[in-house]
Amino acid sequence: MNTKKIAAVLLGVLLWGEASAQDCDSLPNSSLSLSFSYVGDGVGCIRKGHNLQGTYLGLANAQLLLNTQAAGWWRGGELHLNFANTHGGTPSDDFIGDFQGVSNIQAGNRTFFQELWYRQMLGKLSATIGIQDMNAEFSVNEFGSTFVNSSFALHSTFSDNITASVFPITGLGGVLAYCFDSTHTVRLGAFDGNPGFMSIHPANFDSPFEGNDGFMLIGEYAYNKGMVLNEAGSYKFGFYFHSHNEHMDTGANGVSESNYGFYFVGNQRFTSSFAGHRCLDGFLQLSYSPVEGNTNRFYTGAGLVLKGLATKSCSDELGLAVGYAHLHGTIYQSETVVELTYKCPVCRNIYIQPDLQYVINPSRFDAATPNALVGILRVGISL
Repeated sequence: MNTKKIAAVLLGVLLWGEASAQDCDSLPNSSLSLSFSYVGDGVGCIRKGHNLQGTYLGLANAQLLLNTQAAGWWRGGELHLNFANTHGGTPSDDFIGDFQGVSNIQAGNRTFFQELWYRQMLGKLSATIGIQDMNAEFSVNEFGSTFVNSSFALHSTFSDNITASVFPITGLGGVLAYCFDSTHTVRLGAFDGNPGFMSIHPANFDSPFEGNDGFMLIGEYAYNKGMVLNEAGSYKFGFYFHSHNEHMDTGANGVSESNYGFYFVGNQRFTSSFAGHRCLDGFLQLSYSPVEGNTNRFYTGAGLVLKGLATKSCSDELGLAVGYAHLHGTIYQSETVVELTYKCPVCRNIYIQPDLQYVINPSRFDAATPNALVGILRVGISL
């Protein structure tokens, strides 16, 4: 996509969002809400013996939420639609060669339904069915959302070992969540084992649970309370089972073997360690998938985010994180990424985020690839 097209997309999002915001303001209640966002990454990479290489990529989202109770229909119902467009380069594929993905919006040129689901609340139980991004409910790393690298949002063991229903290829699934109280929550989910490309073009639509797709089951227990200094936090333990392993040879019956794994996400705030308005958040990720044919059997990530470095509202965020993926059957036995990032608001609806990542042993391709120093300038707009 050239510069003129990028500018046109960005201008369209801004104008569309402004007009729709005015329409929403005229609604008699909050039964229907619309939101729009655009994230753009300018990516540059330098490595020993190579010239500077770069590209641009972007993600535009339009989201609609309908509240059935506010509309005067029935209590506890929500209908959610998330329409997405990704465009631009694919730096991890084109010139960096990293396994974990330096940009969490990389998806090539696609226009698709990222989410289209209905949720019903029944007391402490909620049931959701439809096209879902699994990572919106499971293995959520709230304090890792500051970072740009994909692994700090979702463990790398998910994205490579199994075909999970996550951005940008999401599929049909159902999720049950039960909140015993404010501290304890249990979630169970079932998803199509080979999520289709939910494009707006009928020719690209894949029927769910068809042929040898298989299925994916996932469960998670969340302890929603901090364990340090009486501060906020959450600790999540999860397990998943996938009935179809894309990476292994088929067995004697011609059906691929199953796959499974375990994961942990810990988020903890350390506000009391700092005077004034600043606060410090930390996270720890662990995942293990012991199946023999998996490329990435173990992953761990950890990071710290300091909020309020330059603003009293804690709206700016300075983060440092490290992600380590242990690999099997590749040139290198592991890939490590170190990320330093700073997210700063320009105004209420716009932020900029300079980001620096150093990738040790880039392992996306089956070839020796030099370490890479990657610079990213992210701009985000929300309406």
